[in-house]
Amino acid sequence: MNRKKTKTTGIEPYLIDCMAMNLHENQALKYLDDNGFDISRAEFYRLKNEVKESSQERLNLIASKEFLSQHLERIDTLRTILKEM
Repeated sequence: MNRKKTKTTGIEPYLIDCMAMNLHENQALKYLDDNGFDISRAEFYRLKNEVKESSQERLNLIASKEFLSQHLERIDTLRTILKEM
């Protein structure tokens, strides 16, 4: 099912950046605005809470989709490094 496009469609990676960089509220809102997301403080906290609540879902997605390819990529990198040494 396709989600309806809203003004916050695609904001999740930027919210995660704000959380990872531990930005203060004003800094986070400026960062989001600089990246094309002009939202209110209340909306910022609502969306931030949604990201926090979806942590398990995000981990499951990474485990099921990305882990295998990342693991193989790192093994290949290590083999290349060992070969070049």
